[in-house]
Amino acid sequence: MILTWSVYGLFILLILFGGKFAFGRGKFNDNFLSLEATKCLRGLAAIGVILHHVSQESAFQKVRELSIFVNAGFYFVAIFFFCSGFGLIKSLNQNQIILMDF
Repeated sequence: MILTWSVYGLFILLILFGGKFAFGRGKFNDNFLSLEATKCLRGLAAIGVILHHVSQESAFQKVRELSIFVNAGFYFVAIFFFCSGFGLIKSLNQNQIILMDF
């Protein structure tokens, strides 16, 4: 059980210290889908996918460790694919010459 709580704590620390939050009244994060923010979100989703795969091992299944990640893998994959696709579309709109390389 110590492993589960330590992984949950590290996951929360990654969210709190890796993300940028707009605190205060009347503030809004204008660059919430910037390259830096989506890379952070993609990294968090990749770690979630890795934890999903680790939680599928029979040793973790027997002792019910990392049980929150057992059925959450497809959510992390969806977040990762959304951020990757959004980045590709955004870079295509900014630089049309990319298509000339194909």
